[in-house]
Amino acid sequence: MDTDVIVVGKGIAGLVVSLLLKRKGIPHLLLDRSTARKQFTLGETLPPSALPLLQSLGLLDLFESNSLHRTRGYHSAWGSAAIADQNFFFHLPFQHGLKINKQSLEQDLKGLTSENILRFEKMTAIRLAEQGVTVELQNHQGPIVVRGKCLVEATGRNRAVLKLLGIASAEYDQLTAYSCLLPCTQHPKITHSVFVESFEHGWGIVSRLSDEVQVMSLFSRQCVGIHRELKDYSCWPAILSGTAHLRNFLSAGAGIRVVGGDAGSSQAAQLAGKCWLATGDAATAFDPLSSHGITNAVYTAHRAVEAIALHLSDSDEKHFREYAEFLSGIFATYLGTRYELYQRERRWPGAVFWIRQ
Repeated sequence: MDTDVIVVGKGIAGLVVSLLLKRKGIPHLLLDRSTARKQFTLGETLPPSALPLLQSLGLLDLFESNSLHRTRGYHSAWGSAAIADQNFFFHLPFQHGLKINKQSLEQDLKGLTSENILRFEKMTAIRLAEQGVTVELQNHQGPIVVRGKCLVEATGRNRAVLKLLGIASAEYDQLTAYSCLLPCTQHPKITHSVFVESFEHGWGIVSRLSDEVQVMSLFSRQCVGIHRELKDYSCWPAILSGTAHLRNFLSAGAGIRVVGGDAGSSQAAQLAGKCWLATGDAATAFDPLSSHGITNAVYTAHRAVEAIALHLSDSDEKHFREYAEFLSGIFATYLGTRYELYQRERRWPGAVFWIRQ
């Protein structure tokens, strides 16, 4: 099975790469690994600064139609117990963000690129050569061999392709997220749908999905030593007892399930090679505090497709090299901004979480 571009990964980054390649008429296959694992619903927010990008790519209507609601700002208690209001009113040209329904967005993107999707159960090998790349797969019908001129790694934080290629990643903060769904709680001083508060062992965020449901996520690090407690919702009241506001969003209900996952800042040691490149979280993964997750997926997908189109036209590997250098520059700037933000919180100078940040 031959094509020009092999895209591995069915998240936002991989699907947007596929859609943009399709619009350019570039032959490609999107490899979609069959899995029975259900996604946990998170209230992922796109800030107003991301909307001009979507508009320029002709994706804004698609994202608008897959949003739970518009966001007008967010509240935070960071560096003090006082509630700060970050209002989007003065952001131009868009004065709002979007609370994205990620699952429905991915389904719609799949529908737009369905003819390019090849499902598989296991990826057994990736072989790079001067002429291109070969990917060996397995599904219920037997082995499949796919050959292409270049490859896109879009498997997210898992970085399945990079692991097969033997490429490591640099981890910067080892942040872990613990999330659960709760009944929606109204707070007299919090009008926006997103609220962030720091505490001794990390920080937390409450994001309203609807009038009935909100998602709460707590972020900490393994070295803090409360990993087991964070996995058990019954321990959350004690963990958040020192917060001024976050504790008020907790519910007394029993049987609330907590889901954990990697949320740290990380970067692949190599972002591109002669015939491949990484995009989205597989390339650079951001702290959720930045709200860069989906924006990073879309922007890097766009840059990746532009680099691929140039590479296919002249076979010059400089396009992938320049792509990698550009992404590295963005990530370096992000790390500096992240450091400055965490330095603003100085209420717990001896706490392990804040010392190591």
